Amino acid sequence: MDSDNLNNEAVKPDSSRVSGTSARLADESSSSSSRNSQSSQTSPGQNDIDDSTNVTSASIEPGFSLLPLLFWPIYLVFAITRASFSTIMKIANLNKNSDHSSETAYSQIRNSSSFDGPSDLPESTSSSPQNSAKEWLLSLNPSNNLSFFSGDYGEALQVSKRNFQALIVILVSELKDDAKRLFPVLSNPELINYINDTNTLVYFNSVLEISGLHVAQTLMAGDMPFIAILAPKFDTETNSFKLSVVSRLDGLPTNPENDIGFVYDFINRNIERHNRILQNARREQEERARARTLREQQDLDYHASLERDRIREMELREKERLKAAKMEEKARRKENKILLNKQKRDWRVFTKNTVFNIDEPVGSPSDGVCVLSIRLEDGSRIKRKFNGSDSIETVYMYVETTKLCEEDISDFYSDFPNFSQNQNSGKFPAMPESIKNYKHKYDFNLVVPYPRSEFEPSQESIRECLQRVNMYPSALLMAESNNDDDDESSEEEGDE
Repeated sequence: MDSDNLNNEAVKPDSSRVSGTSARLADESSSSSSRNSQSSQTSPGQNDIDDSTNVTSASIEPGFSLLPLLFWPIYLVFAITRASFSTIMKIANLNKNSDHSSETAYSQIRNSSSFDGPSDLPESTSSSPQNSAKEWLLSLNPSNNLSFFSGDYGEALQVSKRNFQALIVILVSELKDDAKRLFPVLSNPELINYINDTNTLVYFNSVLEISGLHVAQTLMAGDMPFIAILAPKFDTETNSFKLSVVSRLDGLPTNPENDIGFVYDFINRNIERHNRILQNARREQEERARARTLREQQDLDYHASLERDRIREMELREKERLKAAKMEEKARRKENKILLNKQKRDWRVFTKNTVFNIDEPVGSPSDGVCVLSIRLEDGSRIKRKFNGSDSIETVYMYVETTKLCEEDISDFYSDFPNFSQNQNSGKFPAMPESIKNYKHKYDFNLVVPYPRSEFEPSQESIRECLQRVNMYPSALLMAESNNDDDDESSEEEGDE
């Protein structure tokens, strides 16, 4: 072997010492053969060891191997995994055992008749919104107490953060006699007034309740009764307020006489330290709320103004539309009136040249002739003879023809050049186009003044009408307006 060669080179003994040593070893082997044989069985490696005073034996070195180096990372990962898994299992079992033990202990204590403590412990309210710790406190200490927050712990945190209020968390254990020491503290008028004046929330619960136990675990409460003061603190990283525990009190002092003063100083000192910050935060919040309310009110006013402007604009457009409609209606009525007046003119000219183109009849009443005196609307009078057999409408037609003037006649012949004034013989070439579909409407009524009697335009003869009022063969008639044109004129004047 190479290692044996290296050892032999490192030792290098001389020949005289080697021969002496060999003779000595031979004598020892002959005198104690039995001992050498036993020692060779128990420790066979000692045959290679020489006397240290005479010869230096060569050291035996182990051989080099790569297997430990290759398997070392695997061993390390396995060890870390096993340790982590063991730790997780221990934590899970610890939490499960703590919850189970707390529920079991609390239920056993409540149901035990030999429990030497408050006899008025309430029923468990883990599934009820009520807080049994408050009921227990009020049952044993009915005097004035602090006003406790009615919601759960999460709601108290939300209200405290939202309203920038300090939050006092009080946890008790009804199983400890120190819990009763809180009675005079919580009913102290000075403390009650201070907490009310500073607008501080107070959350009260028992660690014997599941909810109270969770709060105690969250705040890592120690001895009972436990008091913690939480307040919103500004976080520069998030640029917002976060709720933090500013101070905590695990248990009461050993001297019960100092409970009220100690707790009051503890609460006063910590709340006053953060009260100015909370007041400033509340003030800023109120200012933001006022600014938001002002903006909302301004937005409402702006939208209301826009709505008023929109309504006003709609009203103006509606007025303009109505005005335009009235103007259009007025123009239409004016145009219709012009057309109607033209038709009346054409009808009167046509009637005069076809019906009254001959002279009035002559003769006496025995000849069937009657005399009518008619007072017109303008106060003038006309007198004419008619045949008694003529219709009463003929009288209406005659009165209409008296309304013609020279200008109307000349305008008619200007509009109808085919009609010559020399043709006033009652033989017009044809009826004018303007009155082919025209039905004349009389704007007056013929009446007898006394006894008053009105004659409608009809085909009834003049003789029959006058005989009905005993005025034949002569009568005085009046032409009274029926006010149709007057109404139209008044409407036009009102529109203007």
